[in-house]
Amino acid sequence: MTGKDQPSYSFLDQRCKLIFLGGKGGVGKSSVSAAIATYLAKQYKTLLISTDPAHSLQDSFETTQFSEPAKPFPDVKNLDVWELDSHQAFNDFKEKHHKELRLLFESSSYMDDDDIDELMTLMLPGIDEIMALKTITDILKEEKYDKLVIDTAPTGHALRLLLMPDTLNAWVKVMAGLRWKYREIHKTFKGKYHPDDADDLLMDLKRLVSRMKSYLSGDGLCEFIITTTPVKMAYQEALRFKNLLLSAKIPTKHLIINKVAPDSHDPFYHQLFTKQTAHIEEIGSLFENFNILKVPMLGEEIIGFKNIEMVAKHLFSKH
Repeated sequence: MTGKDQPSYSFLDQRCKLIFLGGKGGVGKSSVSAAIATYLAKQYKTLLISTDPAHSLQDSFETTQFSEPAKPFPDVKNLDVWELDSHQAFNDFKEKHHKELRLLFESSSYMDDDDIDELMTLMLPGIDEIMALKTITDILKEEKYDKLVIDTAPTGHALRLLLMPDTLNAWVKVMAGLRWKYREIHKTFKGKYHPDDADDLLMDLKRLVSRMKSYLSGDGLCEFIITTTPVKMAYQEALRFKNLLLSAKIPTKHLIINKVAPDSHDPFYHQLFTKQTAHIEEIGSLFENFNILKVPMLGEEIIGFKNIEMVAKHLFSKH
């Protein structure tokens, strides 16, 4: 799926198919995500997807068309954009697997029908992240896109998203243990047990966990790009994020410093430039061995396709 207008330079590994962007709220990661996706779409069939419940991509591109499902972006060939509604994804999952879920709860608990009905209406803690990662995993399995660029929510939400395979795996193990007790009781009184739809659902979820882990840790397939600004609170959070990503064995080696002030004779900008220079030097020491890219202040808010393209030019030009 190669376009005619091919990029001449990219800091990204060509093998990388799944690119996450994250950082502290307000550092401009939605604009950076849009810029990276726009650039990649010149060569690859690309999906830009937001998992942030407070989406910003429509604002970034000055459009209202990125609702469910993924929609082509008319100004860029090969680029689709999707602001994921995790609540709707969960409702779709419940509707598709309603029978299996009821059977699972009925056979693995002492809840009556009313309790199960109430449970089935709830948005469970962490379900946003599970549904977002399930959607991403399903898209990768379809192999419709060459590249997925994921605009995540601020740091804590993004980290929960990446750790969801372990959380979901723990949930599946608990439910499988309860089902094992149910099978033993069933065999005691009826002599034989035949796997049912609830067992099939647990097996499907186990396979989903395996695919999630494979995609997130596969050699060269996935990468998390941290975005920050030359402001102490922002890059200190970025540092904590980096350490958590590395401890979770999520590949990360690129840091984007956004909103870098130019040197200027103007007293305000000169003072800001001086402060930022000191911060950028500290960032360099804190993110040793990282590829650090800088995006300058562009004099106006990064809204609209032309401004997003300007960010892409700064990111993907050789310095």
